[in-house]
Amino acid sequence: MGKIITTTIKYLNVIFCIVFIVYFFFYDKFDSAVIAFFSKERTLAFVLALIPTIFVYFDKKTQNIEDSINLLLNKQDTFTHKILTKSLDDVSSKKKKYKKLRIYAHSSKKIFEIYDDKKIEVDTCYLLLRKFTEEELADERNKDEERNIETTIKQWIDYKKNGRIKKLYLYRYNFNSTEYQVIFDEEILISGIYFPDETITSRQGVIDPIYVECNTKQCKILIKDYIKRFDKILNYYASSKKEL
Repeated sequence: MGKIITTTIKYLNVIFCIVFIVYFFFYDKFDSAVIAFFSKERTLAFVLALIPTIFVYFDKKTQNIEDSINLLLNKQDTFTHKILTKSLDDVSSKKKKYKKLRIYAHSSKKIFEIYDDKKIEVDTCYLLLRKFTEEELADERNKDEERNIETTIKQWIDYKKNGRIKKLYLYRYNFNSTEYQVIFDEEILISGIYFPDETITSRQGVIDPIYVECNTKQCKILIKDYIKRFDKILNYYASSKKEL
């Protein structure tokens, strides 16, 4: 809606600009009644033509207006900090079906536990999860955590069997990530960070994420940047790809 309003303003400005420029150059050709109506000097006609022209070419300002209109119409924040449960609540309340779901996480265990309850359907899901190296698996705690990750993967497979995911792809990375993301299409980004926590098996505590919705040009760019980064990691670990 914001784009429609600002586009309409642009076209109206162009029309006014053309009208006043024509009037300026062909002043003597107009009917006397028209000249009487515009009784000011030709300079005034030029000024009137210049003003809308300025508005037409200030695209950045127009974009800011568009963003403001969108935010007012949506009546919600574009960039917020909230618990993961509330974030996924907002995702499911917006709609129940998405084309692509990208998940970058350590195990995705917590994400799945909340996601499973929302009954969201997706055409294609990409899981990018931690894979411990043989050397790391010498540590019993890492072995336990690897088993936890494998269990979560099986839960995603069951979710697919229930018909809520059409295609499911798994990729594994072999480094300690400090963040996690859940991205729905190019519409919503949920991004949080991990912190060291020796009191739990994964040794990674979780901080509540930020929730970004593409209501503005800047947020659309941010989400696209996260998708580009996600896809680059997938390409780097392409050898680990499995269709589940």
